Amino acid sequence: MSRTLARPYARAAFEVAQAGNRLEPWEQFLASLSRILAHSMVSRILAHPRMDQSERVEIVTLALGKGLDPEEHNFILLLVQHDRLTVVADIATEYQILKMRAQSMIECLLTTAVPLDEQARQTWITRLAARFNRNVHLLCRTDPELLGGAELRVGDHVWDASIRGQIDRLSRLLTARI
Repeated sequence: MSRTLARPYARAAFEVAQAGNRLEPWEQFLASLSRILAHSMVSRILAHPRMDQSERVEIVTLALGKGLDPEEHNFILLLVQHDRLTVVADIATEYQILKMRAQSMIECLLTTAVPLDEQARQTWITRLAARFNRNVHLLCRTDPELLGGAELRVGDHVWDASIRGQIDRLSRLLTARI
């Protein structure tokens, strides 16, 4: 639900950033804002019932500790007015998705049983870029429980070519026949 609430705000932030050719600074701004609002003390202060909107905006602005440009300040004001400070982390995530799409980039999570060396990593990036016809941001992690092979996640799609996955599929097949 919060991702649904976050999308229009992420889109608005993205459009402002794109129009001003400031995609990276806005990404950093949203990441900083998300980190600050995730802090338990800040969230408790902002949730206090006697605090009005202008005080909330001032606290968030001070917590950021940097000079905000007018668009960033207005964005914080908009979030406070519509009681959306609680979805800033989702706004930041949605913003990153929009930014990656605009840059023809796709994020892939590759899980292997052993760490990849740089040559293998580059091979994966090259092949995935050719397959999806996009630039690839490859996140790699290791999970020894895979036993071998790899598991690839791209968006909502998962390709499981791990030995553990093959054993699981074989087990389900044998169990279904008994």
